[in-house]
Amino acid sequence: MKQLLAISALILLASFAWGQQNLVPNHSFEDTEDCPTSPGFWEILDWSNGNGLSPDNYNSCALDTVSFSVSVPTNYVGFQEAYDGEGYVGITCFLLNYPDLREYVQAILTDTLTGGLRYHIGFYCNAANRLQYAVSTLGAAITIEAPDRVTQDYPNTLLDAESQVLHEGRFPLTDTANWVLISDTVLAMGGERYITIGNFYPDSESDTVRFNPDQPPIGTSPTTSAYYYIDDVFVYAIDSVPSGVGINEVARESEFSLYPNPSNGQFTLAYQLNEMETGEIRMFDMVGKQVFAQTVSGEAKMVNMNLSELSTGLYLISLEVNGEVRFAERLSILK
Repeated sequence: MKQLLAISALILLASFAWGQQNLVPNHSFEDTEDCPTSPGFWEILDWSNGNGLSPDNYNSCALDTVSFSVSVPTNYVGFQEAYDGEGYVGITCFLLNYPDLREYVQAILTDTLTGGLRYHIGFYCNAANRLQYAVSTLGAAITIEAPDRVTQDYPNTLLDAESQVLHEGRFPLTDTANWVLISDTVLAMGGERYITIGNFYPDSESDTVRFNPDQPPIGTSPTTSAYYYIDDVFVYAIDSVPSGVGINEVARESEFSLYPNPSNGQFTLAYQLNEMETGEIRMFDMVGKQVFAQTVSGEAKMVNMNLSELSTGLYLISLEVNGEVRFAERLSILK
C-alpha cells in the first residue's frame, strides 16, 4: 500500500511539474553564442536589449584578470555567484545626471499566455557592490508586443510599459550579498508573449536612495547608478495542465476547494468525505519531497493549515483516501 501511495504521488507530481513548464527561454542566461569579453558584449541567445542600449552579459567562462571583466563571480562591478548555472546579466536602472536612462533585457516566451489564467512570474536580482544607488521599482512587464520607447530623446530611454511584477513593499533593493526574489501572480488578458525586465518608472517615482557612497569611478565611468544583476527568470502557468487531464480533472470531479491560492502559507482546505472515512493530506515540493502530511476525518469537513515556514514556490497538495487520490491541486506560496 505504501508503495502504491508513493507511485500515485509521483505520478501526480510528474504531471504537476510538466504542467509547470517555464515559458522563458534560456531562463538563466546560460546559452551564448560565444564567451563575453567586455561590458556590452551581448552573446546571449533568445534575449535582446529591449531599447537599443547595452546591458551586460556575465559568465564564468570570461577572464577575471582584465580591467573590465565580465566574469562570474568576480567582475568589474562587484562579486556575485550565479543564482543558477554559470551566467547572469546586468542592467542600469538609474544614472545620476542622466534623466530616465534605462537598460532592459527582453525575451519572447515559448508560448503566448491564455486569457483568464493565472501565471507565477518572477526573477532574482542582486545589487552590484561597486554602484552607489538603489531603486524600488525594478520589475517585469508582460506584453503582447515589444514595448516602444516613451521618447527618442536621449538619455530618456524609458520603455512604454507597466510592470505587473514588482517587489512586495516597494522598498529600495540594496542587498549586495543575496539574490532577492521579485515575483507575483498575474492574471493574463490573453496573447501576451514578451517579457521585459527593468525599471519602467521615471526617476521621480523610482524611490531612489544612495546606500553605498564613496565608491570610486570604474576607469572613467562614474559609479552613481543603480545597477542590478538578473538571473533565473520564470513564467509558470498556475491554473492549467496542458494535456487537459490530471490535476485539474481530479479537482473538478470532486467537491473540494483550496483557498486562498496563492497564499502566504496560511490556507484552508474544505473537503467532503463520508463521516466514517479518514484521509491523508500530503504536500510535495517541486522536486518530489514530501514537506507536510496530516490525517483528517470525514466529520471535520475543513482544515485550516499554517505552513508559513515554507519557502516561496509552487507545491502539490493532495487528499488521499485508502490510497486513492480524491483531490489534487497546485498551491502557490508567495511572500
